[in-house]
Amino acid sequence: EELLMKETMKNLLQMVIDERISYEQSQQLSIIVSKIWTRARINDRWTLNFVKQCSALINPRLVSGEPDHQMCGLRALNIVLQGSFEAGGDVIKDVQDLYRVLSKLLTSPEKEKQTAAAETVALMASDKKMCYNLASQCFNLLKTLYKNPDIEKDVKLRTLVGMSKMTASSGGDIHQKIVAEGAGQRLHKQVKQYLLSEPTEDVKKWVFEALAYLTIDAEVKFDLIPVQPCPTLLPVSL
Repeated sequence: EELLMKETMKNLLQMVIDERISYEQSQQLSIIVSKIWTRARINDRWTLNFVKQCSALINPRLVSGEPDHQMCGLRALNIVLQGSFEAGGDVIKDVQDLYRVLSKLLTSPEKEKQTAAAETVALMASDKKMCYNLASQCFNLLKTLYKNPDIEKDVKLRTLVGMSKMTASSGGDIHQKIVAEGAGQRLHKQVKQYLLSEPTEDVKKWVFEALAYLTIDAEVKFDLIPVQPCPTLLPVSL
């Protein structure tokens, strides 16, 4: 059984690295990763080997220095992160200069590289510690990317989710805010535009994820649910 899991993961990640896959396909592959990871967790050796195998396939590409190889490495990493954030987090620990790689690809003129990097940032930002590091190094890059009128919607959605998670990382504690006050409300206005434009299922997925984090902010909750005037209280005859 262990050999079957190893062979399946090898073929799966190699396919992601070597071929261009659609968003729908990536979602299906992440489900397979999740099932394999769940099975691997019953044995400590299997768990360790799962992470080692992922690292062996992904890390050399991320540290290669070649943008095309780094993009392929990020796409494979994203599949693992979606399938198991725990396993993906262990893979990330072994990657040197990952934030530098993300910054480089976020500023690439090519859509595929921007998309891969923006998605990695959006996924990693679910972890509070990673989110702080990402915010300090990538938030302004995401903001610049989002404001670029020539950027594709796929990239914009991923940058939107990444920024939304960063604005929520303080959990409402004003002393731990790492993004300027009011950023959540500004992002919420952008999110609403997507909801009002008959979004596809893909768009809804990213928009709802952004909302899940933005609505931690009480001001965003207030904007999301307009306050209705209270009905006049009438005396009740007893």
